[in-house]
Amino acid sequence: MYTEPVTELEVAAEPHSLTGAGFNLGFAAASVTVSLKLDGLQPLLHRAKDIYMRLSAPGGLGGCLDCARLEHLLSLTTQGLHGRAIGPAY
Repeated sequence: MYTEPVTELEVAAEPHSLTGAGFNLGFAAASVTVSLKLDGLQPLLHRAKDIYMRLSAPGGLGGCLDCARLEHLLSLTTQGLHGRAIGPAY
């Protein structure tokens, strides 16, 4: 199943499309046929299992700003304020 926004002008002009909170964008469900490539699936399942079974998250990519931000947030859960531990070390 795939959902896509309903963007026809006629629908946008209907009274239910505007609420006190703003614009109410509707979505329509569509059934989409997807071909399954089983030969490429097995290596991905093994990789997902390897990541799932780890005791800690894999390291981030070098230069990745989001990875650095996440690492910083995780360090706060183990260091706490002023260096005091406030949670379990992961």
